[in-house]
Amino acid sequence: MKVINRPAVSCTHQKFKEQVLGGSEFATAPNVTLDQRDATTPLLQVLGKNGIDYATFAQVVNQRTVRVVPVNCATPDAGNYPYKRQLYYAYKNPPSQAVKDFLGYATSSEGQKAMLARN
Repeated sequence: MKVINRPAVSCTHQKFKEQVLGGSEFATAPNVTLDQRDATTPLLQVLGKNGIDYATFAQVVNQRTVRVVPVNCATPDAGNYPYKRQLYYAYKNPPSQAVKDFLGYATSSEGQKAMLARN
């Protein structure tokens, strides 16, 4: 089985190392390849039918050539999935009207539904 590891500068690499490996280093072995790019689609092409990788759910949810592996019987779209990362909105104070409008939508029930449907 081929194992593809993302470059150390990748946020996905860092989060996987922190949450899944508990800060430990990734294994090295003849079947483990360090990909220098942090792009999911080309990486999936390299994996072929005999490989494994880690990615954000948004990167693979619509990919037809991959299977998402459940963790503790939960898939990434479930509320009890153990590996999630918090993302934040950052903006310059005072916020412009466009920023206020966006934040109003993003935090509304309609915006929350739209984001959940995407992920």
